Amino acid sequence: MQPTVFERSGSVLKDRGAGLGIPTAVAVALRDQGFIDDGFPHVSIRALTHSSVSGKDAHYGGMAGSVPTFLEAIRWGHLFDHLRSLVPDDDYKTGRAVADAQNEGDEVKVTLDDGSVEYYDIAVFADGYHSLGRSIVCPTHQPRYQGYFIWRGTLPEQELGDSSLFDETLQRVGFPGGHFFAYLLPNESGSTTVGDRDLNWGVFLPLTADELADHLLDREGIQHELSLPPGRMRVEIEKKLKQKVKPLLPGYYADIVARSRNTFGQGIVATIPDVYRRGRICLAGDAGSLVPPFTTSGVFKGMKNGVELITALASERDIDSALGAWEEEQQKAGEGLKHLSDVMTDKLIASVPDFSTLSEADLIEWWSAIQLTLEETMG
Repeated sequence: MQPTVFERSGSVLKDRGAGLGIPTAVAVALRDQGFIDDGFPHVSIRALTHSSVSGKDAHYGGMAGSVPTFLEAIRWGHLFDHLRSLVPDDDYKTGRAVADAQNEGDEVKVTLDDGSVEYYDIAVFADGYHSLGRSIVCPTHQPRYQGYFIWRGTLPEQELGDSSLFDETLQRVGFPGGHFFAYLLPNESGSTTVGDRDLNWGVFLPLTADELADHLLDREGIQHELSLPPGRMRVEIEKKLKQKVKPLLPGYYADIVARSRNTFGQGIVATIPDVYRRGRICLAGDAGSLVPPFTTSGVFKGMKNGVELITALASERDIDSALGAWEEEQQKAGEGLKHLSDVMTDKLIASVPDFSTLSEADLIEWWSAIQLTLEETMG
């Protein structure tokens, strides 16, 4: 196999402050398959604690308790940099956007945005939620806005004072129509030393389509389609969001949000295609199935798509038979992700309980449906 990567961005892709929580089993698989090494920066999460606003404890809220989990908190930029280092520079073409791809016999004709044409045995589109590949392979399955927004921010651990509340713990605060979460992750330099880390937080909030468009109009008057990077959100919108969130959170968490700077966010969209290839044009990652980030499935999905494609092509089948078998596996995985998304959207967005009124036994029963679905989806 002699892959060529066409990267539409002409600039160096940078960490935008986004943290990722990936299942520990996925992190182990990444390591075992040589995608990351033992020293890859991460912070382990072993518990999910759930609380809600409560008059009995206005500072920390009323806590139902914790449920066990196995997650690793990492930074998007660190993972990208590590994976990028595995691709020879001669095979990675920056600033070369693909404009079209069409099957021609047993090859794929790839047309670039400068008008040049190249031919390949297979074309794999891993070009994200707004995928050109998806519009070619299954144009009727475009992402649809789900009616809510994730507002995100970070705060240096040293500004927290005592950060023990987040030791190996993801804190989740529920409220009607959404929830807040926060956990520690490595800082931009990769340090996981206590006091050096960053607190990564996010709030899922309901927004109409018109409200979303207003939130995505940046400081320079540029309208963004789905997301804003750090430093681009209008000051008045950030202030409005802080005021909106304050009564939804216990004082401790509201203060974290209030003190965070250069917050950012994105609208949540989703789609599950019924096909993952057209001839020898294939979809991988968010270009294929696209589900909300709280499913913690993004890295798992991308790795599964890629590794299973390599495995299929390395078999003794001919290319077209191998791609057919690969697509069947992706369709099954997509159905599993759809079910996981439906369950978690109900539990964490549509029907969030008041955790301050739940016992730990109630919490465990509430969580069991999510946990079972997670295990079924991720194997």
